[in-house]
Amino acid sequence: MFAVRGWRETRVDLVTQGVLLSKNLEVLERLPPVEQEGYLVDNFKGRVALDVEWNAKDGNLDRDLWACPNFCVNGSDFN
Repeated sequence: MFAVRGWRETRVDLVTQGVLLSKNLEVLERLPPVEQEGYLVDNFKGRVALDVEWNAKDGNLDRDLWACPNFCVNGSDFN
């Protein structure tokens, strides 16, 4: 249904890297990147992920409710 409109199933992973700054905003040190393995999202287009659950199970619902604010904090529009 969404594929004909350009949406695609995609696995969303995150890589974050911390940067230590001085009070003057000079870079003191870059921390090693941390990779967070994601999971398949039913529909992804641009920066928007849409996970459609027709018959949601408790485990899937918990995972999705946990993922939503985490992806938002890391720069993804997760609806």
